[in-house]
Amino acid sequence: MHDKKLSFPQVTICNINMIRKSKFPNEILQEYPELLDECKLSPLLKRLNKTTSRSSRANSNAKGLPNVNDLPEKDGLIERVLTSLAKIPEEKLINYGHQLDDMIIGCVFNYIDCLEEDMRNSWTHFWHKLYGNCYTFNKGINDVGETIEVMNSLFIYFSAGLTLEINIEQLDYVSVLSQEAGIRVFIGGQREMPFPYEQGISVSPGFSTAIELRKVAIGRLDPFENRSCIKTGDELIEGHNIFRRYNVTYTSMLCKMSCFAELMNERCGCVWYSISYDLGIPVCDIENMTVVVCVNEVVDKFHDGACNNQCKEQCREDEFKSSVSMARWPSRQYLTSLLGELERHVPNITENRGDVGDYFLKLKIYYGELNYELIEEEAAYSVNSFWSDIGGLMGMWIGISVLTVVEVLELTATITATIVKTLKKKKSHIREVKPQKEDNLQRF
Repeated sequence: MHDKKLSFPQVTICNINMIRKSKFPNEILQEYPELLDECKLSPLLKRLNKTTSRSSRANSNAKGLPNVNDLPEKDGLIERVLTSLAKIPEEKLINYGHQLDDMIIGCVFNYIDCLEEDMRNSWTHFWHKLYGNCYTFNKGINDVGETIEVMNSLFIYFSAGLTLEINIEQLDYVSVLSQEAGIRVFIGGQREMPFPYEQGISVSPGFSTAIELRKVAIGRLDPFENRSCIKTGDELIEGHNIFRRYNVTYTSMLCKMSCFAELMNERCGCVWYSISYDLGIPVCDIENMTVVVCVNEVVDKFHDGACNNQCKEQCREDEFKSSVSMARWPSRQYLTSLLGELERHVPNITENRGDVGDYFLKLKIYYGELNYELIEEEAAYSVNSFWSDIGGLMGMWIGISVLTVVEVLELTATITATIVKTLKKKKSHIREVKPQKEDNLQRF
């Protein structure tokens, strides 16, 4: 279907590095003082490896979450550090992560600067348990949950969409925790909870990445009003919702994550650090084998479909099909002028002009055309059709009955008329004949 304009989706960006090295929490460094020292990191990993016990290896469940002591050295260290970070209050962690003004050095939407005051309200923020600070553009609400105007696309191609120039601040990466460099991008409908880890796209530094979108609107039916799909405005989910404080609408992914966390909390009394979005639920101790076994039982139960019946699809849903292309950025000819612009964001950047591609990237998100695909369910046999068919059948049979009665009456009338006519005809042919006696006597 064609439209003159399309509502632009929400776009969430997260730096793959969770915590800036310059702001790393002291309480974590006291436990792992070698974490930021590359020279001392190898001895640390060896020390962690020696703590692995054979008994813990024997009790681990390979199908679920493994015992941290069974993991490779680096993976075990990462799990320990991330678990410790999840126990620190979010208000502190927010200051440790990458900041919006430091990351985004250029933002243009529909030829307008989207970091100016008029559009600054279109940016919201939340803390992700793996990526740290994530920033969302055009979510449809602001940071305090108030509804705001949704941006629309009036033109096609990347020059009229959202264009971002981003400094990933790779010099502030923590080596072990950030083995990849770049950002993670999530694209979805307004007021949806972003899931950049599960549903995102990775964008690499040193490139201009173009993401062309095509909107698909899906409509599902709930013909018997038995919640076979969830309508907009319905209660988000039955039971616990770990994302309630973010003022987001229902999605099946949100429901399954919340159901998973609720099952784990009910059975184990805690949740794994990666889904610890409810501040009232404690984070599980990954060193406790009893807890690990309990969590693995919940994981198995979840994979067996424990939340499938509860978490239905939305009755109305917008999906965005994407096509990704990349080009080297910046070009050699553009590098000199770009360095002058970047000097105010990264001091002494001109001294490392050969490594500019390690720190910066360009991202373009746009509609390829102002058409969208509409997929709707239709009832194969509706109630109105049922009553229409009943009426038709009744009319047919009633019509047949009336015709039959009329035909019987007509037949009866015909037979009666025929009998009467026959009787009258026989009566008209009977004559009385008298003998002529006198004439006979005279002849003699």
